[in-house]
Amino acid sequence: VWPWFVLVLILNVLVIFFVFWFLDVLHEHLMRWKFYRKVMNKYLKMVRKKADKVEKRMDNWGYLALVLFVAVPLPGTGAWTGAFVAWFLGLERWKSFLAIALGVIIAGFLILGASWGVFGIY
Repeated sequence: VWPWFVLVLILNVLVIFFVFWFLDVLHEHLMRWKFYRKVMNKYLKMVRKKADKVEKRMDNWGYLALVLFVAVPLPGTGAWTGAFVAWFLGLERWKSFLAIALGVIIAGFLILGASWGVFGIY
């Protein structure tokens, strides 16, 4: 189990680099296309409303909020979304990477523990 678990964690952490690269490089090039720009502007406007609420709290909680967000093993709270949130809020890359990676590791151990039935003991 452990080699596969470590492999999955490593691949999940590598996703962070891919998402940041996409958002930094590819996104700028794709914004030249009218369809992509229209869809993304609409999506980013919707996300911006929600992010404004989170951004106010980010000052108080900092990167710990990003760790906790990614650590929750629910759909839509993983490395992909964490990297997008960090990019969208303009957070520092290196600190964001560390926070998201820590969240991925925590979520991985939570899922591993749940699959082994560790939480059923309590």
